[in-house]
Amino acid sequence: MPTEERKQLIKRIETKLNVKILALVTGDRQGMETRIAPDILSLISEHLAFIKPTKHLALFLYTAGGDTIAGWGLVNLLRQYCNKISVLVPFRALSCGTLIALGANSIVMGKHGLLSPVDPSVSSPFNPPIPGGQPGTLSLLPVSVEDMIGFLDLARKEIRLKTEESMTSVLNILAQKVHPLALGAVYRAREQSRSLAKRLMF
Repeated sequence: MPTEERKQLIKRIETKLNVKILALVTGDRQGMETRIAPDILSLISEHLAFIKPTKHLALFLYTAGGDTIAGWGLVNLLRQYCNKISVLVPFRALSCGTLIALGANSIVMGKHGLLSPVDPSVSSPFNPPIPGGQPGTLSLLPVSVEDMIGFLDLARKEIRLKTEESMTSVLNILAQKVHPLALGAVYRAREQSRSLAKRLMF
C-alpha cells in the first residue's frame, strides 16, 4: 500500500474514533523478523513529542512479540502523554503485544484480531544452538517459557509422573538439553511477565 494511502486511512480512523493514532508495526516475514525491544522507546518518544500530550491516544499495534520489559516501558511512556490509551489490534498482537494491550484502557479488535499468552522467549549466551545451523556460525535457539512449562506439565499431568525421583529424572533430561542458567532465565521471565501483566491491568 502506498504511503499516502496509508496516511489517509490513519486520518480516517483518527476522525472516526476522535483520537490521535500512533502506529507500531514489527515485521514477521521469514528471515526479516523484527521484535519489540528496548531501542524502540527512544523512537516512540520522538513521535510522542511530535504528537504532543493529548487526552486520548490510540496505539495501532501489529507484532509477533518481543521484550516484556520494553512492553512495560512503552505503556508507561504512553501514559506520560495521555489520560486514556486504546490499543487497536487489526490482526495480531502476540505475547509482548498482548502485554501492551493489557495496559490500555480499551482494546479495539478487528474480526481477525488476535491476542495470545504472554510467552516471552529467552535469549542468552547459554541457550542451545539451533539444529542444522549455517556452517561456521553459531545461532542460538530462543527458549520459550511456555514450551518449557509444557514439557514439565507433560510429565506431570499427561504421563502422570508422581514421585520426586521421576520428576528429578525429567528435570535432568531438560538440563542436559538446555543449560541450567538458561532454564533459570526462563523461570525468571515467566514470573516477571506474570507480575507485569497484573500491574498493567490494575
